[in-house]
Amino acid sequence: MDRKHRALIFDLDGTLWDTREPVIRIWNDVFEEEGYGRPLTFPLLTSLMGKPMNAFGEAIFPDLEDDLRNRLVRQAEQQENTRLLETGKDCLYPDTADTLRKLSCDHWIGIASNCQEGYIETFLEVSKLGDVVDSFISNGETGLDKDENLRTLMERNGLHFASYIGDTSGDRLSARKAGIPFIWCRYGFGNEVTPDGIDDLSQLPYVLTE
Repeated sequence: MDRKHRALIFDLDGTLWDTREPVIRIWNDVFEEEGYGRPLTFPLLTSLMGKPMNAFGEAIFPDLEDDLRNRLVRQAEQQENTRLLETGKDCLYPDTADTLRKLSCDHWIGIASNCQEGYIETFLEVSKLGDVVDSFISNGETGLDKDENLRTLMERNGLHFASYIGDTSGDRLSARKAGIPFIWCRYGFGNEVTPDGIDDLSQLPYVLTE
C-alpha cells in the first residue's frame, strides 16, 4: 500500500519532545536582557503549550503595547531556535526517534504545530529525523489555525486520509474540525482529553494495527 494511504501527522510539543525547561531559561534570558525581568514561569508556559504564538506574548506581557510585546517574543523565538540546537536532544521523549523511524517504513510522516517558524526545523536537526519526516507545517509559517494547517498539509501532499497524534484537547478539536481521526498521547500536557490514549509513543504502532 502507498505510504500516503497510511499518513500520520504529529503534534510536536508534548507529543515528540518537551522543551519547557530550556525554553523558560532562554526566553527569560532575553526578557531580562531587555529589562523586563524573568516573567515566564513553568506553570504559565505549561498553560500556553499548544496555543498559537501570539497567545504567549499576550499572557506574558498583558500590559505592553502590541509592537513591543511582539518584538520581545520574536527575539525570544529566534534565540530559542538557535539555543535548542545545542540542548534540544535532551528534550526528546525516549521513544520518539525509534518509533518514528519504525513507522516511516510504511507510513507517511508529517508534523503540524502551532509553533514559530524554524522550531520544527530545529527539532528535525537535533533529532536527526529529517529523513523520516515527509513534510511539516506551523502556525508561524502560515498564520493559520491548526485545523486549517492540517487540511493545508494534506492538500499540499495529496493526502486523502491521515490521523493526527497529539496531547491536548486543542489537538483533538483541531483534528475533529479537519475531519480526521485523533490519537491522544496521555503522557503530554493535556488531561482527560479522550477516554483512551497511549502512555508512551512506543505503543503507537500497536494501536495502529488494532
